[in-house]
Amino acid sequence: MKLIDILNEIGDATAKPFVWSANSSIDLVSKQFISRIDSQKSYMNWLGPIKFGYTAHSNKAQYDITMEAMGRKRMVLMLPGVEKPKGPMYEMEVWISFTVDNSDEDTNMNEQYSVMATVIQCVEDFIKKASKYFIIKEININPKSDTSSDAQLDSKRGRLYLAYVKRNIDKLPGKWTAYAGSEGISIKNGDWTGRDIVAKSQNT
Repeated sequence: MKLIDILNEIGDATAKPFVWSANSSIDLVSKQFISRIDSQKSYMNWLGPIKFGYTAHSNKAQYDITMEAMGRKRMVLMLPGVEKPKGPMYEMEVWISFTVDNSDEDTNMNEQYSVMATVIQCVEDFIKKASKYFIIKEININPKSDTSSDAQLDSKRGRLYLAYVKRNIDKLPGKWTAYAGSEGISIKNGDWTGRDIVAKSQNT
């Protein structure tokens, strides 16, 4: 099924985002996280999760958007005479989730297109700010069903997530490759090859 067919099936994917804000300074939380990583005895161990939160409001509900991250020092092989690699010396993997603070489940379904547009903007903001401190290796998005359990990518909600990833992957800075897996969508930093690829950014 082509992307345009999915968008036509699930509805308008050009909805405007809600007004949103970060719950705390991304810079401050990143620096605090690095201090915790530096205190570890082994730089190879992943530390976390640590949460970066955003809040968005519609006329009917409040949405909480959370980036849970695991971080560690980058594993870099330093050789005599070799220049130190560029970029941050820490790396992280991120899991994105969002919930609605409202008992009316129909509200969530009716506003889901604006919710996804809001999530995209929050992710852009997070990556822009967190990338000053971390190499973000991977972003994971798992669709949730109306019962708050994991949903399949071939569900209506799963197809919505997949369509938004395909349409918006070029907004992420640098090269990214999106995979569809059994548990959701994984967006990896870099130009990767292999099976189950659903989208690649065209950024240079």
